[in-house]
Amino acid sequence: MGFLQGIDERCMALPATKKPKVRVRRPEDLERIGILAVEGMLPMMGILSGILRSFRFQQVHVLGNSDEAWTRLNGEPKLKADIILLDWNAHPLTGESFVRQLRRVDNPTVAETPVIAIIANAERDVVFAARDCGVNVVLLRPFSAAQLLEKVMWTLGQDTPFIRSEGYVGPDRRRFRAAEYLGEKRRIGEDDDLHSMDPDSNPHPGEMA
Repeated sequence: MGFLQGIDERCMALPATKKPKVRVRRPEDLERIGILAVEGMLPMMGILSGILRSFRFQQVHVLGNSDEAWTRLNGEPKLKADIILLDWNAHPLTGESFVRQLRRVDNPTVAETPVIAIIANAERDVVFAARDCGVNVVLLRPFSAAQLLEKVMWTLGQDTPFIRSEGYVGPDRRRFRAAEYLGEKRRIGEDDDLHSMDPDSNPHPGEMA
C-alpha cells in the first residue's frame, strides 16, 4: 500500500500544498535568501546578527519582539523572509502563538514560510507543542554557528507538503524529527511512545511504500 495509507483523515481534509521557493542545496545558495530572526534576549541579538551575516544571506533582519516581526511580515512594504528563526520565549506574542497566527494568514507566501524555533527547554511537551503549532524544525539552546547553519540548510532543502485541515495547519508533521531533540532524554522503550504521539504518522509501518 502507499505511504499515505492509514494517515489520520482529518489531516488530509484539504489538499496538501507546496509553497514555490528557491531550493537551497549549498551554502552559496543562501545569497538568494532573506531571513527574519526574532530574538528576545538583547545580548544575543548582535551575536545572532553577526552569525547570520557570516552565512551571506541576501537579507538579514534581527528583531527584538514578535509584534514588530508580525508587523513587518504582514505590513507594507513586506520584508523578504524566506525563513524565520523564532525565539520560543518571544514577547509579547509567544513563539507558539506567533506560529499559530502565521500559519493561518490568508497570504500563502507568508503562511507557509519555514520556521525554526529556538528552544532552551527540550522537555517533550515543549517539543511536541512546537511541532503541533506548525514549526518545521527545533534548534536547542545553546547552539553553535555550525548547528544553526545545518538547521537552516536542512529546512530550506526540504520539499515539505503544507497541510491545511480543521485541526492542524502547517508543514507535514511526518517530517518533524522529534527523536533528534529528545534523544538524550529518551528512556528505554520510549521510541514507541514517541511514534504514538505523532498524529500524522503511519500506524502500520509495514504498509509504507
